[in-house]
Amino acid sequence: MLRDELERALGVAPIPSIAPTQGRGFLLRKGLGCEAVQDAPVPTVAARTTKLVASCSRGALRVEASAGAGRHLVASQRVAAGAVLMQADCYATVVSEAADACSRCMTKLPSGGVRCQSCGTRFCAESCLEDAGAEHAAECPALATLKSVHHRLSCDLESVRLALRVLARRAVEAHAPDDGEVHFCDVDALLTHAQDVASVTPALSKATAADGKVLLSLLPPPVSKGLTSNHVTLLLLRIKFNSHPISDSTGSSRVGLGLYPAAALMNHSCAFNAVCTYSPGGGVLNVRAVRVVEKNEAVCYSYIDPYQPRRTRRTQVPRPFLSHSLALSLSLSLSLFLSLSLVLLLY
Repeated sequence: MLRDELERALGVAPIPSIAPTQGRGFLLRKGLGCEAVQDAPVPTVAARTTKLVASCSRGALRVEASAGAGRHLVASQRVAAGAVLMQADCYATVVSEAADACSRCMTKLPSGGVRCQSCGTRFCAESCLEDAGAEHAAECPALATLKSVHHRLSCDLESVRLALRVLARRAVEAHAPDDGEVHFCDVDALLTHAQDVASVTPALSKATAADGKVLLSLLPPPVSKGLTSNHVTLLLLRIKFNSHPISDSTGSSRVGLGLYPAAALMNHSCAFNAVCTYSPGGGVLNVRAVRVVEKNEAVCYSYIDPYQPRRTRRTQVPRPFLSHSLALSLSLSLSLFLSLSLVLLLY
């Protein structure tokens, strides 16, 4: 079984089945075939993005861009199976609504956990509440009001809470020196696919714009400074298309959602050569090779559960997200099938 081979190559706990979730928003299906991608402009890659990837991968990966694949990661050198390709820092994470975990460290909540008296956010201990510090203070007023307006939002609450936490960190880091960590400008550089969403699913585009206005109204002045509703709308789209669902250390259950700007540059492939695991607390996303990755080969992982039937997988991932290698393998498989069918008919 492919799953067993991956586990042996990595030498880690069983690899989780990745369920389709918010966090990888595959909704651009109507009228977007591979032919639409061929005419797309080649996206630009900022110097900071190039530096971020080089730092997170220690030079093992680099960013490239093309009309067909967009911005994507490529191996700068030959990498052995099981090797760590990248350790991408998170910009922000949130705990899932259903997870019985601390909002700060994501560990299981003890019976004596604490809550923020203003917004009700749960923490495992006073130390984690204090460690949340200025970031939680910035998001707290919006979280306290969110319960009364969530019925007006079309976006899922997990993504909404992640957006509020991103904006809270943005406000806090504006008053702090650049410490070399991942920065809001790295989040702001992520693609929104706003034009595609507007043309393919205009109803979603309008709903997300409405969500942006509601969320902006919840933000206290120090957090909303310099923001418009369009900024918040675009952030919601960046979260939809670039965030990652976080699983626990065993890979058996989902505990949260996070934004990892460097890792968000990886493309999807059902014939993937890498998998993602998370450090305790979700602070780092680790990308490991599941087989030998050759120099100049694109590094891809599966956004969805790769063990589902192909028909199911193709409904979850639109054609523009298929890697060129996968599209070629599908084409060759079809040609082989037709050839065998012709032979059987002749005989």
